[in-house]
Amino acid sequence: MKLHKLNLKAATEGVWLTYGPQPEIEVKIAMYDNPRGKRWMRQRGQEIVSDLRAKGMPDAEVQDRLTCENLAENAILDWRNLDDDDGTPAVCEPETALRFLLDPARVEFKEWCLVRSTERRLFLEQEIASAEGNSSRASRGTLPLAPTSEQGPTPSPSTGTSPPRVSAPRSRIDRICDRIFGRSGTPSGTPVEADRAA
Repeated sequence: MKLHKLNLKAATEGVWLTYGPQPEIEVKIAMYDNPRGKRWMRQRGQEIVSDLRAKGMPDAEVQDRLTCENLAENAILDWRNLDDDDGTPAVCEPETALRFLLDPARVEFKEWCLVRSTERRLFLEQEIASAEGNSSRASRGTLPLAPTSEQGPTPSPSTGTSPPRVSAPRSRIDRICDRIFGRSGTPSGTPVEADRAA
């Protein structure tokens, strides 16, 4: 049996995913710790951490802000059918993405982006090849597109309605941040830890 291999191009350039809570919206997501993100963290992380600490921000909030900044700069690459508060199409750029991620009223969007960008199976070569093959066969009418977890539950045959969607628990983002940053809240050698050591 062969070892799983990351599709490095997809990990950096992203894959299109249906935004689960609102299936009409699509977001192009890259892997959280892709090479571009790692370079950004080394180059900008220290500066961001120092600035936030100088303002008296607690470490937990510094960690959350650093995560959101990295997502906005390096993981959220594009979107479709996403409107701003005034109803006009939102342009996908880091500033707009960060505004959405930092908005407490849009915490579901932040959780979803973080979960998907750290879900490595989405960026495996065999997963991408399988998804492309299914899409190609479906477009020729030889394979119906089956509902996925992104598309939500299948409607009940008896009622024609879908079961109520249960949102991810609020603590999920904390668990994923722990996995990304380690038990202490930040990975070894990251700007927060280096700043504290200094």
